[in-house]
Formats: sequence, C-alpha cells, structure tokens
Amino acid sequence: MQPSSLYRCTISEKHENHTFLNIFDIFKKKQSRFKSDLEKLKKVFAEKYKILLSDVEKQESELEADFKNLKTDISNQKKKWYIAIERHFNNLNSEIAKLENKHRDEMKRCKAKINQNIQKVEQNMEQINGILKSNNISKSLKFQTDFEMEIIPQVEIRLPTFSPLRVPEELVSMWIGSLRFDADKITPRNIKQILPQPGIIASVGTQYTSNLYNVVGYTDRQIWTSGDDCSIKVFHSDQKALLKTFSTLSGHRPESIAIISTGHLVYTYYHERSVNILKDEENYHVIRLENWIPHGVCKTSSGRFLVIMISNDYKQSKVVRFVGFREKQTIFAYRGIPLFSSGDFYRYITENRNLDICVSDHGAGAVVVVNQARELRFRYTGLTPDPKNKPFDPRGITTDSQSHILIADIENHCVHVIDQNGQFLRYVECGLGFPWGL
Repeated sequence: MQPSSLYRCTISEKHENHTFLNIFDIFKKKQSRFKSDLEKLKKVFAEKYKILLSDVEKQESELEADFKNLKTDISNQKKKWYIAIERHFNNLNSEIAKLENKHRDEMKRCKAKINQNIQKVEQNMEQINGILKSNNISKSLKFQTDFEMEIIPQVEIRLPTFSPLRVPEELVSMWIGSLRFDADKITPRNIKQILPQPGIIASVGTQYTSNLYNVVGYTDRQIWTSGDDCSIKVFHSDQKALLKTFSTLSGHRPESIAIISTGHLVYTYYHERSVNILKDEENYHVIRLENWIPHGVCKTSSGRFLVIMISNDYKQSKVVRFVGFREKQTIFAYRGIPLFSSGDFYRYITENRNLDICVSDHGAGAVVVVNQARELRFRYTGLTPDPKNKPFDPRGITTDSQSHILIADIENHCVHVIDQNGQFLRYVECGLGFPWGL
C-alpha cells in the first residue's frame, strides 16, 4: 500500500530548521537494498555455507577411519620397537652364551690336562710302592721315576659387566615419534572459501633492475627498500615518489634490513660479516661477526632485534637475539636436533605478535617457527598451488595484525598465508612475478 501524499511534504523542503525527506523514496531504496542483500545471501553466503556444511559432514564421516589409521600407525611403530628391543636383548644374551661356552670349553681342557697328570702321578706312585714291597735290588737299580711337575696355566675368566643406561624420557618421543600437524596434510578449502579475495590497492615502482630483496614499512606512508645494488631507497607510498637514497658502507648490497624502535635502520652485510646501523643518514659498523655470516634481521616487540646467521663453514645456523648490540639469547637446536638448515642459502626472519620467531629457511624449503622458550612449534613446508606445482621456495616473510604469517614463494609466484599455528589459509597471487621481499 502506497503511503498517502498526506504524509509527504510537497510544499516546502524546510520545516522547523530541518529538511523533510520523502518517506516513500526511503522505503523504496530500503526495499531495493533488501532485495540486493537477499540475492547476495542466497547466491554467496548460503551456497558457501552449504558447501562448508557438506565438507564438514564428509570429514565427519571420514573421521573414524582417519583416527583408526592413526592408531594403526602408532601400533605398528610400537611393534617395531618391541621387535627391535627384543632383538637387542637377544643379541646381548647370545653374546653372553658364546662367552660362557668359550670359558667352559677352556675349563674342560684344563680339567682334562690336570686329570692326565693325576693319572701319571698315581701310576708312578703305584710302581714305586711295588718296588718298595718287592725288595728287589735289580728292579730298584733299574727303575727311575718318570714324572716332572707340569705347570698348568690357570684359566683366565674375563666377565663383562652390563651397564644399563638411564631411559631418557625427554628423548623417547624424538626416537619413537610424536604427533604433529603437517601443513601439507591440511585441506585449505573450508577456510579459503570464506576469506575475502585479495587485491592490489597500490603499486610503487622501485627502479631496481631485478629482485626486490627487502621491503620495510616504517610509517603508513614510508617504505624502505633494498634490491640488487648497494643502495637503500625510501619511497612515499601515497605519492609513489622516491624520497631518499642511501649508499651502504662497503658497496655491497644489504642482505636484510629492519627498522628498530629508535627509528634507525639496521642492515646486515653478508660479505663483511657485520651488522650495521644507518643513523642520522650516516652508516656505522656496530657488530663484527668473526665466525658467522649474517642473513635476515628483524626488530622485536621489545625494541631489540634478531639475526639469523650461518657459520663460516656453512655447517650450522642459529638465531641470535641482541639487546643493544650484545648477544642475549642463541637458538640453534631443539632436543638435540638442528632447527635450521646448513649450507649457503637465503634465510629471513620475523617475530610474530604472539612472540613466536618465524624463520624462512630457503635451504630447508620450510618455514620454522619457534616459541619464546626456544621450543619448535611447527614447520610449514608449503602447499603447492595448481597449476604451477613447483616445490615450495620460501624467501621474504612477515606477519600481520592477526598473527597470520605471510611467506613469499618465488618459484610458485605467490604469497602463502598461514595462521599462527601453521594451518594454511590461502594464497595471494594477484599476478605476482617472483615475489621476494615482504
């Protein structure tokens, strides 16, 4: 029913110092918006949630089988350990039996030799007694005692001792196995369907001729970059203009850059084995590393900074937390197993909002995430997007306000987005070509 013109102002736009609105026009606009919302709810959200429901129901039906397989795997591992332990103890008992038989044989040979000598002694005693009883002068003159005391060596018994080792409870899970959540076994479909589609909102040309290795946002409008030359460039994101260019000390390109709480830029030198600071537009060497080569650097929430580095012989990697410019903490292994790869590969680092340390380890083809207690939380080895289907090749790494971790995958031309627990969320592609710095 259309509202009567009685309820609409057609004479004047002013009434009591405010503008009259046509209620019927507002009503029609509302109706039109409701129809649009209804169509969107039907075609977008309802259909997507039905797909989600179908997926969950399918997963629910497969749940029993999946956990049965998991229990079977654990049971099989248990049997393997029982067999290995039984075999080891059987080998110990077999060695003991062989050693015991060897010593028994030596004792038998020794007893036989002693018995032979006893027989000889008794024979000689019997002969001498016979001569003494006979009083025969001729036999007495001819007889000679045919016996010399033979020295028989004692049997040397060398008993081994059994040295039972303490059962290292803290290493049992490492030897036998443990439950973990592998990123490459997580199906991304459920989450991916309800996340908004990513898109480009701005683009700034950096004038580097090849790779853009590092990108750091200092303010909403200021972007610090480093690429394939010895310069560090500062851009205005809104104006898309180059603000400043700084040259590095040695003429080599920076390996990694970060802006610490003081607002100064820290960067690492691969060839110089140093960590440097750009302060008041002047470059300074602040840390010289004698036996280590620095790779990635990042600031922490406490204003300190972290550096991932490799030894001079490329055999060991470690993360070092610096307070000021002094080493405060070192992270290189968990339960005796190295956390990061060896070899001369790219390594980048960032700290998440939950204070996890996230390392993009190109050599391992993985992202390694360690908590504050230096415990391994998870390793993300990538979900390869179709149709590229190339091995995960991580480079730059960063995190966002929701503690999501973003990793540049140079070979698959995309950015992986995972949550703080290592679960895959989605890819960001947007026509990216060889993404590197984040």
